[in-house]
Amino acid sequence: MDTKKDPLQQLVLDAIKSGKVTMRPKWHFALTAALAAIGTVLVLLTILYLVSFILFIVHDSGLDFAPSFGPSGWFIFLRSLPWLLIILSIIFIAVLEMLVRHYSFGFRRPLLYSVGGIIIIVIVGGFVVSRTTFHRELYHVTAMHGAPPFARHFYHEFGERHFDNVFTGVITATTTTTYTMDSPQGMSITILINEHTRIPTDADFERGDRIFVFGIPNNGVITAIGMREIGE
Repeated sequence: MDTKKDPLQQLVLDAIKSGKVTMRPKWHFALTAALAAIGTVLVLLTILYLVSFILFIVHDSGLDFAPSFGPSGWFIFLRSLPWLLIILSIIFIAVLEMLVRHYSFGFRRPLLYSVGGIIIIVIVGGFVVSRTTFHRELYHVTAMHGAPPFARHFYHEFGERHFDNVFTGVITATTTTTYTMDSPQGMSITILINEHTRIPTDADFERGDRIFVFGIPNNGVITAIGMREIGE
């Protein structure tokens, strides 16, 4: 009978005997796994919240229409994005990737695959959440002072941002060359259109429509470069 021990097994036994390796009970590993799983879920939910809020802001402000107005629209779009929230989302995605790599389905796959999978999940999930009433209801709750000060500041800081040359509001009156709309801040704004104003061919703006206007303000009148209706 061959009693020769495997070198690796002997190395482990020697390490245990020398005190270099500490034996841990099973509950320790179970607790560590449970905390890692909870942390992964919390980070994922945080990312979904941030990404959905970013998409909600961009859509609700009408900013997602800006690129359709050419290079100047793209410039406004990129400059007006909530970059702080985007950077926070990227940081949390990196943290989530580090957590996922601890699981067998994560570390056995190339880094590009796992990162790509996470990005797809958070973008799709964020888009779905942003199209629900979740953020709009939270915004109204914070507006009624039914939330902690931080939450109120968060929603009002980003939810009521004003973008240069970008305006939104509800149409209250129309003529052949002008529209009057009420802004979210309660201001009455006159929109002047001309033959250069870009308007969708099927557009039929009426009182009560919520619109996005990309234009140049001058003495309380905005000369519209482009207009579109914002769908709810």
